[in-house]
Amino acid sequence: MNKLYAIGVGPGDPELLTLKAHRILQEVAAIFVPKAKEKEESVALDITRRYIPDGIPVEFLYMPMISCRIKLNDYWEKAAENVLKRLMDGDVAFLTLGDSLTYSTASYLLEAIQRMQPQIKVEFVPGITSFAACAARAGLPLVEGDETLVIVPSVGAEVYLKDMLSKHENCVLMKVSRSFDTIVKVLDELNLKEQTLFISRCGTEKELITNDIDRLRGQQIDYLSLMIVKAGKKGGLS
Repeated sequence: MNKLYAIGVGPGDPELLTLKAHRILQEVAAIFVPKAKEKEESVALDITRRYIPDGIPVEFLYMPMISCRIKLNDYWEKAAENVLKRLMDGDVAFLTLGDSLTYSTASYLLEAIQRMQPQIKVEFVPGITSFAACAARAGLPLVEGDETLVIVPSVGAEVYLKDMLSKHENCVLMKVSRSFDTIVKVLDELNLKEQTLFISRCGTEKELITNDIDRLRGQQIDYLSLMIVKAGKKGGLS
C-alpha cells in the first residue's frame, strides 16, 4: 500500500531541510503544498523547490485561514480527496512549515483522510520548528536548567498573556501579527520589553531580528513572526 508522508520543511532556510525529507522528495510520485490564499506564494515550496526533481508533479491545496470549523472541514475533505487520488499512483508527500506535528496543517489533513480511508499509511517526518531556529539564529538559549518554557500559539485576551508571562521563565509567542498591539501593551505593563526578542521570516532574505520592540509600532507585522520572551531574565537580553 502506498504511503503519505507529512514532511516538516523547517522555518525558511532550505539548508535546514532534513536528509530524510530530501530523500523522500526524490522518491514520491507527487507533492502537495497547502496555500492559505490562492494567489500567494508558498514558503514551503520555496524552501524545497531546489530539491524536487523535474517531472514530479506539485499540486496546491487551498486551505484558507477561517475560523468556521464546518467550512474548514469542507476544504480539508476536498484536499483529502485529491491526495487519495494521487496515492493510487504511488507515495505522496505533503509539505508543511516547521515541524510536521507542531501546530501543523498536516494533522487536519490526516483526520480527513482517515475518515475516508482509515487504512492509509501515514508517516510524519519531523522538521525544525520556527522557535528553535529563531533562538539559534539569535544565539539566544531558549530554555536552561530547571526553567519552564511555554509556547503560546495565538495571543488572545490580555489576562491570558499576563498569566502565561508570570508563570513561565520563557515564553514563545506565535502568530504575533494578529495581536501585536496587545502584546506590546502587556510587555510594557510587565516591564518585559527589554527581555523580548522579535524574529520575522527566520532564515530567509527578509529576516528581521530585533529586541527594539518600540520600532515596530505602527508597522505591518509579517505573519511569519514570533517573539521570545525571557521573562525570568532580568536586565535585558544583552
